[in-house]
Amino acid sequence: MENYLDTYTENEGTIWYLESVDMSAAEIYRALWQMKANGWFKNTNGVLIGRLSGYTPTKDYQLKDVLIDIFSKENISFIYDVDTGHLPPQLTLVNGALAQVFYEKGAGKIDIHFK
Repeated sequence: MENYLDTYTENEGTIWYLESVDMSAAEIYRALWQMKANGWFKNTNGVLIGRLSGYTPTKDYQLKDVLIDIFSKENISFIYDVDTGHLPPQLTLVNGALAQVFYEKGAGKIDIHFK
């Protein structure tokens, strides 16, 4: 059986776009840690985190701390508070499309291509 990460991401890599609803920083950490431990971030070029709905920090542990803890050792770039998810405005992103993400000075752009 073919594995998605080996079949489709080895050459191009993957850009993940994720969000959460009603999760604390600790819950987001656990979810991302499980994905990482199961190899889902293999061949990852970057991660986009949509604005979080119902988010709460865990004491002094904030979302940015979570993302640094999960992604920094693998040198995976991330951007958070992206216009995706449950809070408007929401971009429409297409699963499986080829994309490039550009970010500079607090502004970003996503170019999506189809093969």
